[in-house]
Amino acid sequence: MDQRFLLEKYQMDKSDRLNMNKPLGCKKVCIVSFTPVFDEPRVCRQARALYEAGADVTVIGYKGRGKCPSFWNFIELNLHPQISSSKTPSPLSKQKNILLKIMNVGIVRISQYAKRFQKLSLLLLSRFSKHAAISFFWRNHEYQNVKKNIPPVAADLYIAHDYFTLPIALYLSSIHPGKVAFDAHEHATTQYAHSLWFRWIEAPYVHSLQEYLFPHVHCFTTVCDGIADLLKKEYHLPQKPFVIRSTPFYEAHDFKKTDPKNITLLYHGGISPMRGLEEVIESAPSWHDHLTMIMRGHGDPHYINKLKEIIKNYSLCNKIRIESSVAASRLVSYAHRDADIGYFAQPQISPQKRYTLPNKFFEYTMAGLCLVVNKGYEMKKLCDHYQNGVFVNSLTKEDIAHCLNSLTPEVIDRCKEKSLHAAKELCFDREGEKMIQEYASLF
Repeated sequence: MDQRFLLEKYQMDKSDRLNMNKPLGCKKVCIVSFTPVFDEPRVCRQARALYEAGADVTVIGYKGRGKCPSFWNFIELNLHPQISSSKTPSPLSKQKNILLKIMNVGIVRISQYAKRFQKLSLLLLSRFSKHAAISFFWRNHEYQNVKKNIPPVAADLYIAHDYFTLPIALYLSSIHPGKVAFDAHEHATTQYAHSLWFRWIEAPYVHSLQEYLFPHVHCFTTVCDGIADLLKKEYHLPQKPFVIRSTPFYEAHDFKKTDPKNITLLYHGGISPMRGLEEVIESAPSWHDHLTMIMRGHGDPHYINKLKEIIKNYSLCNKIRIESSVAASRLVSYAHRDADIGYFAQPQISPQKRYTLPNKFFEYTMAGLCLVVNKGYEMKKLCDHYQNGVFVNSLTKEDIAHCLNSLTPEVIDRCKEKSLHAAKELCFDREGEKMIQEYASLF
């Protein structure tokens, strides 16, 4: 038999074998996220898993503080319209210039008010019309600018992170046809339920926009069962969205015995209102002397300063400190190094809050910490199963202090050991495999 034929056959067989191990081999995947994507854990983990499954990965988003992974094709977003003009003013008399300026200001202001009224009308109409909702979306100058300036990325699969990136992903797929997947990080219509404006104005718009967009989506994923059930029910989806938990990749960490004279509580993540941070600070005067806390994250400087002022007013500067966030790749290792307890307890005021299952829950677990969380449906279910944490009964300062003070070094160490065991299951090595199988099934 011809040796060249045998060589070609061998190379084809080898390629087939490689593709068997890489379910998305030769597929192009484009991820769209309006976040600093280098620092967005879910995007980074998803992109890595897709790459390891053989996909050519393009990520569209903002730059983060970290480095762009070498295997990404990165397209940086710039949502601020660039105003430029090649026209130069014609020589006019001073009086004519003044008159034209006055006329221009009047015309511009009338035009601005008309546009604002039109946009507001569309926003209000969105409660009744999904077509008004998509029209309102595209009236946003920032989204218009993205649509205008984004290169026409050719992909087999476009993955939109959160509802406000979905129109962009669908726009790209209309230029270069490909499947569109939607990854819901939140239950968007109740995400800011503490705000009256959001409940009455923005939430109906978000609901109508999703009603318009969802029929064009080929695959739905989300972070937990509770949100998956709500989305299926509210939008009459043909099947429940596939759940991909926001777990980190597995990291092996040694058990770290708790020092009874120095027990450190950690909160890491977004530092923002309605996350129970003010309540935990106000409980601190009643803590045992050996308890201290680190709040590590990013947020609105005004809110962070407000928290620092509360800390100062309660004379807690030696007990609670606020630190800048760290790179996503170091979240777990720094948590393991610095803390004994991972804390997250927020007000249960909406489905979004009740069903929340955040990155930090799994990062604390991977770091081998004892978890202190509230009895939200998803977190309670996992904590009950793995026995790696305790629950705060309510967000009163008395209940928080009682819960933390009841944690003996023995209880903390027992939960730490359980977390290290649970980490082998609650990792993106497993979640990523499920995600890849779901996406591969589209082709």
